[in-house]
Amino acid sequence: MATDKAVYLFIHDLGTRGDANVTLEVGGKGPRTFKGLPQKFNKAEWIDNGEALKFQQESDSLTVDCTGFPYGTNTVVRVIRLT
Repeated sequence: MATDKAVYLFIHDLGTRGDANVTLEVGGKGPRTFKGLPQKFNKAEWIDNGEALKFQQESDSLTVDCTGFPYGTNTVVRVIRLT
């Protein structure tokens, strides 16, 4: 049973981040919108590395600017923690 009031978002199909001469642009990074989130959040971050993410929240939706990841392949699923 979770004791915190955090919400977790599972994000997939992200592109890798890196030098344009080394990495291929696979797509997938950028804004993702989620509906049905009426509670207000102060912070969005990747749980794997603590990177803070920019986000905008409206009455019942949230848009998070998802960054690419600096490791592995684009088959990774990352998790955002909203608090």
